[in-house]
Amino acid sequence: MNHDDRQACDEGVGVCIEALNSLSLPRTLHQPAMPEPTTDDGAETVAAIPPSHTLAHTATHAPIRPPSPTTTMPVPKLTFTNGLALVLSLQLGSGIFATPSVVYSHTPSALHALLVWLLSGLLIWTGATTFLSLSLALPGTRGIASHLRTIYGDVASRTFCALWLLLAKPAANAMAAFVLAEHLGLAQYRRAVALVAVAGVTGMNCAGVVVGARAANGFLAGKALAVGSIVVLGALWGGSMDAGDGGERDVDYSKALFGALFAFGGWETIGFVAADLYDPPRLLPRITHTSMPLVITAFVGANAALYRVLPAQTLVETRTAAVDFGRALFGPAGATVYAGLVAASCLGALNSSVFGIGRVTAEAAAAGYFPSLLAREDCVPAMIFNALISCAYILVGSFNGLLSFKGAAEYAVYAATAAGALVLRRRQGRDQRAGVGREAWGEQQQVEVRTVWPVAFVVTATALVMKAVVAEWWIGGALVAAVGVGWGWGWLFGGERRKMLARGAVLG
Repeated sequence: MNHDDRQACDEGVGVCIEALNSLSLPRTLHQPAMPEPTTDDGAETVAAIPPSHTLAHTATHAPIRPPSPTTTMPVPKLTFTNGLALVLSLQLGSGIFATPSVVYSHTPSALHALLVWLLSGLLIWTGATTFLSLSLALPGTRGIASHLRTIYGDVASRTFCALWLLLAKPAANAMAAFVLAEHLGLAQYRRAVALVAVAGVTGMNCAGVVVGARAANGFLAGKALAVGSIVVLGALWGGSMDAGDGGERDVDYSKALFGALFAFGGWETIGFVAADLYDPPRLLPRITHTSMPLVITAFVGANAALYRVLPAQTLVETRTAAVDFGRALFGPAGATVYAGLVAASCLGALNSSVFGIGRVTAEAAAAGYFPSLLAREDCVPAMIFNALISCAYILVGSFNGLLSFKGAAEYAVYAATAAGALVLRRRQGRDQRAGVGREAWGEQQQVEVRTVWPVAFVVTATALVMKAVVAEWWIGGALVAAVGVGWGWGWLFGGERRKMLARGAVLG
């Protein structure tokens, strides 16, 4: 991959990469290895990870090597508007076009379905508020992995990598490929089309063909146009919402919630934005509490519009609600326009996710969490590794089956991270009694971590995960197996590598 291609990827894909933005490992592609500082109570803290995520442009087939400790890192430069646009772009994905029928078919009526969307939005708002508190209370950490490692230790970070990179994100890519196939009108060949999509996008990224900044912005504009037009057109020409005579339904609120939560995905990256803002303590809460109501309003409004335009039976059976919406209002031309918008957004999301997940898998391998073979700087082995896992999920799974599977893996991690806020609050109380301050954003101050939001989120997320595990035993087995693989590799092969990193040794 040449310099221009990589630069285009860093400009455009950086806006949309959910996986990369949610993962910050203790040793990244840019971070020089160094001993980890500790607090007075023995808890590890994580050195600040630089805002830049640009890969080096040399030795493309060599293992990842950190730069010199004297490397100058870019100064944080995101304003409120920049940060808000970034968070909105991460939340506005293809899920909103794929899951309206899932939510509707697992609830008894349109009103219940809308309540599920609203409650899901409120749940992710409590989660985002909790992650916001962690980001402000732990300056220098960037994302879930570094929060977990700071609070619980290296084992928690390794567990996160196993669940995130072996289960959640490859499953998300498989689901995006399924949605792409459906909106291309090739539902009967969905597995074959999904396999070709994952293999093709992975091959293009391995060869250096990437979607640049303008194309990424175009995908975002297309998704915003599709959602906004559904809200407006449904309000203007929609009828009354159906009372619920759409035939027999499989009422299951946990599956409905996982469907809505899949659409809201991206909220967990709020902590990643913090270190790139001019004034995080002031701007990050504003960004969080502005983006969440906007997204919740848009998603609830879009679903209300779909329920007003489409018959109940169609909503239960369809997998392409936006296409059916366009057909109901404008005939075949409307269906074609919406199919094109959704397919393009799926392709863009899949492209950015393939490279993003490949990059963080390479970082995980460089940290000793996965085989060192995957730690090449060009990320080609890591992208191929992720593609093989996604293809396996395509062959054995379905969109609805992977929905609970992916949701259980993600929300197990989210619950553990939010519980860490309660652990941190306890430590803060101990520090206050001892008269110990913590440095936060350049000042000696104590950033308070509240209790009510983490408790609400942890209880709800844990209940959802337990319900999924009880209903589908294989989901629990997959979670245990992924954690076992991650831990086993780390203990067997990662220990010496981590010791070398702690002494400042260079990988490779």
